[in-house]
Amino acid sequence: ELAVIPPPPVKKRRLNGLDTSGVARLLGGLHGCLQSMLGTAASGEAQVQEAPIHELEEEFERYWRLRFDVRSIGESSTAAFLRRFPDVFKVRNNGVYLVVSPVP
Repeated sequence: ELAVIPPPPVKKRRLNGLDTSGVARLLGGLHGCLQSMLGTAASGEAQVQEAPIHELEEEFERYWRLRFDVRSIGESSTAAFLRRFPDVFKVRNNGVYLVVSPVP
């Protein structure tokens, strides 16, 4: 008889210096900034569906008055960080920029 061996558990790289609540607050702050940029928070229907990642970083820094530095939490780029959360953000290349949109 062949024994079925379950696959090893998928290892997720932990974010340096952030616990679960810290990550949740950071994601909430980024998502809120993105929604305000796209106009979805007030009207419910957005004219523009996505924003360049560098503009999201600028909006985050302007709104929260905090420098957004993903290297301090162990990521190589903002796009890499956002891609870790596909249930929250959709990241794609539009041919010119890497753009991000909120997942409904």
